[in-house]
Amino acid sequence: MKFEIFTEEENRYGRPDWFYRAIDGDTEYLVNYTHFDHRGEIAYWITGNRPLGSGPGNWDFDTSGAYETKEAAMASVGGWP
Repeated sequence: MKFEIFTEEENRYGRPDWFYRAIDGDTEYLVNYTHFDHRGEIAYWITGNRPLGSGPGNWDFDTSGAYETKEAAMASVGGWP
């Protein structure tokens, strides 16, 4: 699985929210960072998925797993070598 950078919309801080996305069969996988304060500091990386083509905002996030790096988060869904 190959992750690519993409953006969907502006976040609550008024700038684009960047994600890493991969497609495997009929499922999209997402890796993104979670903000934890008003400065927009990165707290941790989480993963999510949704059926391919289901439209923006339909991500099912796994908030039980938090990762310190995007590589670790990608590896958790089989997308990092």
